[in-house]
Amino acid sequence: MSSILKMAIPMGAVGSAGGAYLIYDHVSKEGESLRDRLVKEYSEKPYKVLASLDDEWTEVKKIYKKSKDKISEVDENQLISWCEDNLKSSEYSDGVYGNVKKWCVIKTSSILQELGSKAISAEDSANNVDSEWNQAWNRYNTDKGKSENAALQIEDAKFKEATEATKGKAAMKVWCGTIYKKQMYHEDAESSLALAMKWCVKPIA
Repeated sequence: MSSILKMAIPMGAVGSAGGAYLIYDHVSKEGESLRDRLVKEYSEKPYKVLASLDDEWTEVKKIYKKSKDKISEVDENQLISWCEDNLKSSEYSDGVYGNVKKWCVIKTSSILQELGSKAISAEDSANNVDSEWNQAWNRYNTDKGKSENAALQIEDAKFKEATEATKGKAAMKVWCGTIYKKQMYHEDAESSLALAMKWCVKPIA
């Protein structure tokens, strides 16, 4: 178990007047790296501490490039090496710790996993859900025009082509089934989850 300390380490000559100090908020006496700590912290949770060769970096770098909350003096092409360097360290500040959790760790759960039992099944083998998709389609067409749902419109072109109930419920099932597969580290996952929570769930009994 690592100890959490605030340690001031002098930068430059020891005892020099007015010398600068590097503040570490977290120092592991046992040499536990930040990666080790995070792996323990996220054990049995739907998160992944990224390694340098992981495919997920493509999406993370795309999001980072557009972000207004970047790490100081680190661009998207330097992000992987920045994460690797800091994940190896056993001494780090609160700021580094926060940025590592923000940019070097991803949430791997799918939208379907986030919805859990509330989701209408999109599996072809599922029984007795046809009526639920019909209700979902009717609910969307009834409620999409309400002001509180202005930001919750389904913009998929194929979905919008389905304008009558039989095709509509099938289109709703296909659209929700596609959304269900999206993982939470993707760029538009939060907005997709909001849509799914609104239109792809079973009606409240």
